[in-house]
Amino acid sequence: MRKQYLSLVAILAISFSGCSDSKSSLTQTPNINKLSFSPVELSTTDEQKKVMRVSDKLTVTYDDNSTKEYPLSYKVLAKMGDKIGGGTIGLMTDKNGEAITKADGSEDISDGPDGNSLIHVGNKDYLITHMEERPGELYHTEVKVENDTLKAVDTKPVDLSAMGGTIINCASTKTAYGSHLGGEEDYSLNTRYADKNSPFYKDCDNLSADD
Repeated sequence: MRKQYLSLVAILAISFSGCSDSKSSLTQTPNINKLSFSPVELSTTDEQKKVMRVSDKLTVTYDDNSTKEYPLSYKVLAKMGDKIGGGTIGLMTDKNGEAITKADGSEDISDGPDGNSLIHVGNKDYLITHMEERPGELYHTEVKVENDTLKAVDTKPVDLSAMGGTIINCASTKTAYGSHLGGEEDYSLNTRYADKNSPFYKDCDNLSADD
């Protein structure tokens, strides 16, 4: 079954560390020592295997040995094809940013969202989402917290024309530098045909009708 949703586990208003001061005193809040999640049992029924199940509680232990518990729940952030701000998430586009349409004239909406990276730039946060499709597509969605819930407020495709586009964007991660790192796939590409030292090498500029 193909994936069609962007989702998250919501954590309600956790203050990880910080301090406050006044003219008479300086009060340091405790630092986090450990995070632990309540266990999630393995699925044993078909019904359990068809739904998203997450830990229902996060326990934060601080360095002064105090603890605090936070309820967790599964939330759908967006569904492919949703209108978010001025864009439609998952809408496949060409090199000019124009919508790609199917044979019947309908818009081509991806059903393969994959890797995500939550990136902080300036005073805003963005979710970079890979579409595991041909041609390659990435979406850039601004998110913010409202009433203790992460919400998507605007989305648009990433312009990849300067690099000639991408293909089948799969896994991704946020780097230690705060940037996005993504990987491509090409199921039909076989490197043994591109390696000049391989006995299977093919010169693509001089292929015969039999190649």
